[in-house]
Amino acid sequence: MAQPASSVKGQMFEPESVQKALVKTIVIGEFPFSVVEQDEVKQIIETKFSGFQVPSSEMISRDCARLFMYEKLKLKSFVKTTKQRVCLSLDTWKSNQSVNYLSITAHFIDENWKLHKKIIGFSPISIDNGEEIGRVVENCLHDWEISNVLAISAGNASSYDAAISYLGSRLANPVLDGKFLRLKCLVELTNTMVKGVLKDYDKPIAHVRAMVRCVKQSPDRIRKFKQRAKEYGIVFKSLFTLDCPSRWTSTFEMLYMAEKFETVFNWLEKEDPSYISELSNTCGVPVHVNWEKVRTVIYFLHVFFLSNKNILGSHVTSNMFLDQIARIDFHLDNWGKSSLDCLSGSKERFMKALDLAWNYSAYWGDVENSNMLIYIASILDPRQKTDCMEEYFLNRKYKHDYTDEGVPTWKKKAEWVVAAAYDLFNEYVGMTGAQHQTAKFQSSGYMSYLYHYTGPTGLFQKRVVGFGGNVGCKSEIDIYLDEDFEDYDGFDVLLWWKVNSERFPVLSRMAKDVLAIPISAVALESDINVGGNLLDDFRSSLSPSMVEAVVCTQDWISKSNKQIKGKKGSTKLADKILKGTNEQLEGGTSGCG
Repeated sequence: MAQPASSVKGQMFEPESVQKALVKTIVIGEFPFSVVEQDEVKQIIETKFSGFQVPSSEMISRDCARLFMYEKLKLKSFVKTTKQRVCLSLDTWKSNQSVNYLSITAHFIDENWKLHKKIIGFSPISIDNGEEIGRVVENCLHDWEISNVLAISAGNASSYDAAISYLGSRLANPVLDGKFLRLKCLVELTNTMVKGVLKDYDKPIAHVRAMVRCVKQSPDRIRKFKQRAKEYGIVFKSLFTLDCPSRWTSTFEMLYMAEKFETVFNWLEKEDPSYISELSNTCGVPVHVNWEKVRTVIYFLHVFFLSNKNILGSHVTSNMFLDQIARIDFHLDNWGKSSLDCLSGSKERFMKALDLAWNYSAYWGDVENSNMLIYIASILDPRQKTDCMEEYFLNRKYKHDYTDEGVPTWKKKAEWVVAAAYDLFNEYVGMTGAQHQTAKFQSSGYMSYLYHYTGPTGLFQKRVVGFGGNVGCKSEIDIYLDEDFEDYDGFDVLLWWKVNSERFPVLSRMAKDVLAIPISAVALESDINVGGNLLDDFRSSLSPSMVEAVVCTQDWISKSNKQIKGKKGSTKLADKILKGTNEQLEGGTSGCG
């Protein structure tokens, strides 16, 4: 006999619906299954949903596994309908039991030109065994019936090189024989560089952290601090927050805000003896802060902070990546040059800057040895086409270099990039059977523009519109490159390609694949953790199959549901559970479509 429906705010809910909503809330909020056995949680849920009996933790675990299978089948069916190549990113996590897990994320653009990033695998591995990593990814692709892979983003470890080499020999349809398969993770590199700089400046950072803590822990001191800041004319919406030392972006935000209140901190040192006493006892170091060093750290971190925000968003397409790579490249160069203006420590900072710049260049490699998809993605942005690659990156980076033949180096490298774009386009021509679209790069208008177009002075000049050439012989890629730029407020690159897909049926199919490539293998929630990705105590205690169920399901359903994290805060845990369950009942939907 079916249980009677429960009433909430005059609405009727079946106990089965309440239980499903409760399970989703626990998964999305990252609560342990045992939360349902806490007396306060049971009481508030059963009181709110009259007649509903809170299930045991074992039942929640079982329902979580069922939800995982249901959402997986739905997502699997959805991925198959896209009929597009899929890009992958590989990242490693560690449990507190020293078990390593490989996270496999699929990146693709669907038929409606919407970008998706979905975790499709989370399996225990040996991180030093490249072939094992390759087999885990291969099995995952087989399980999801994914056969077309364009590129794989992973860290710089040699085991990833071996894994992707293993996969390259086994994938059914690698693009250009796997030429563009390997992508290195930008965030891993920047995190490594940031970690080294933070270590070099650990003392002034520790001083600021102690000062912020001393102010924040005293309501009376906060009141005086705010009052003095206003008297000094410091405009602020909120005070600084204490950072989480393992997450460098929070350290940057703390330093960035604290530096604005330098004069107030100096006033506090003179007017509040208890502050000095507490600071000395807490920090165990002299209270004086070298604010110039703090500003040096802020200046260094700022570009990386913005870069992470720009490449780790949920809807970031790959046409933005070259711009971020260039910004970091020039930032490292400028940071080194600016160190020469310092009155102290300039030599050490200059040498550090040179070391970072060399490592950055070595990591990405020269243009012809790097993954051309990053450059091709930039070309597929109608607002910039070849301009970002030519002027903002290559011309600035190699403006004083020439080949043995006397050709400007940036021109030769630009030729390699656009030739790769033509090669890729011709492969898509072969896939679609539109052989009449085959493009010949050596006779393209771009080649004429690059080497032969001169202005009145006889010097090379930037084109205004078009590359020229025989219109009757033009392929889609020739026409696209020859057309004027597109740019307007609210420009959406995916919407532009969706609208123009009928004009460029082959090129748009190529764009749909290329614009989905990831430049980071690091998950959004862990991009700033300099200590690596760590599973919490609850997930570490689960079996590998249940870990995968919890991690994947949370990723799939939380992206279209409100997030209620199971962290400490002003709201009681039982109230968070109740609020989340209500929201699931009143409108929460799964995130797999």
